[in-house]
Amino acid sequence: ISSVGMKYDPKPYFVSFDYLIFDQKNQGAANEKNATTSMVAEFGYDLDGIIPKIKYDMSENKVDNGTTTTKTKYDGVALGVEYKPIAQENFRYHLMVTQLTTKPETGDSLFEQHFIVGTRISADFLK
Repeated sequence: ISSVGMKYDPKPYFVSFDYLIFDQKNQGAANEKNATTSMVAEFGYDLDGIIPKIKYDMSENKVDNGTTTTKTKYDGVALGVEYKPIAQENFRYHLMVTQLTTKPETGDSLFEQHFIVGTRISADFLK
């Protein structure tokens, strides 16, 4: 696993970009290699605890079993809003709409859409 990224956060907005590489040799199949490369960009704007944001993900997965190589491409977009009731706390509510298009090398593309409502808390419980 390798990655490089940057986040520019001058307040009230932020922009981030990540480049990720995941490469593994499959333990179950002889000589099978699985590699995924992703680029992720995100933008958000903080309106006093209400944060609209958009995220774009472009990925490619290659599976090489020694005789054939298959590629699958993924394009995903998430659009949503977060609400942080207390700015200094790591707790938030979020509403997101996501869509993902999976494009295999052969065959038809698959299109998914999801509507997500949730909360998140980030804390060190082992102190």
